[in-house]
Amino acid sequence: MKQFTLIFVALLAFAFSASAQVQGGANYVDETTQAADYVLVGSTMPYYAKPDSYIHPDYNAAAPAWQLTAGYTWTWTTPGCTQSNAVNNYVEITFPATAGTVVTSVVEAATAGGCTDPTPSTHTVTVIDKPIFSITNGTDVETCNPAADITAPVIDFTLGNAADGGVRIIYSLTIYTLKNTGTWVPDQYFDIDNANPNAVAFDAINVTTADVQNIANGGGIHAGTAPTYEAIGGKSTRFVYTVKSINSAISRKSDYLSNSAAVNANFTFYNTTGGVYGGASDDVVFTYTIHPAPNTEDIYHIKNEWSAN
Repeated sequence: MKQFTLIFVALLAFAFSASAQVQGGANYVDETTQAADYVLVGSTMPYYAKPDSYIHPDYNAAAPAWQLTAGYTWTWTTPGCTQSNAVNNYVEITFPATAGTVVTSVVEAATAGGCTDPTPSTHTVTVIDKPIFSITNGTDVETCNPAADITAPVIDFTLGNAADGGVRIIYSLTIYTLKNTGTWVPDQYFDIDNANPNAVAFDAINVTTADVQNIANGGGIHAGTAPTYEAIGGKSTRFVYTVKSINSAISRKSDYLSNSAAVNANFTFYNTTGGVYGGASDDVVFTYTIHPAPNTEDIYHIKNEWSAN
């Protein structure tokens, strides 16, 4: 197969002239080095074809800038896709909304003399579904101390292809005791060690879109040790989980054109059904409530000297 240099993550700035473009860099890889190319359904990704080295002697894909010899064009064929920002040997391809395989091709031709490459370069792209996830132990539980029947939540996710991975999760955990006022209002809030009580509400864990917490498939939600599920200080205690969203390596790759700086908060996150996370309405919230075992106290009886009163 002829060499076809492709962009997995592209730069946004281009000098759109007949002889110069911004291409190359450490984020690019050619298919000889990495043949497999995975993208998310509906995503738009950038690609470029390495020009003929004899015709374009001043072109250097590894350089921060390079030259293309004037008088040559590149024609891309992308079945089932749409093209945009096609300039010289560069194009952006928007892939279908359904998973599958797309075989793209590109051919270089001279505008003068009618010379066209008789064997276009081809490249296969695997379009995969968005990541989805589910939660084991993700339902409300109310039990007595010691809470032997409670274990930490487990996250199971489904990716569009086994080659995907690098899943990151967004969630929070709030731990607080309850006042026995008849309405069971919060009393004190605690950290992940069930320590440092504070009357002001705070989260024991709060992994936001600005953070990074990787998670293994079928693994516990906690990056470290899970909290001890107990009635803290002999008071009814609640452990409230709010699980929001995940993303994956391929979903983040597919965001490149909108997030070339790889800012964590600017990546797209997905809910339990694979839809784009839309806020609190997509949250999965569940509570473990642990009550102290009742302490049966003294039995009262009639005084023996009752009749003398």
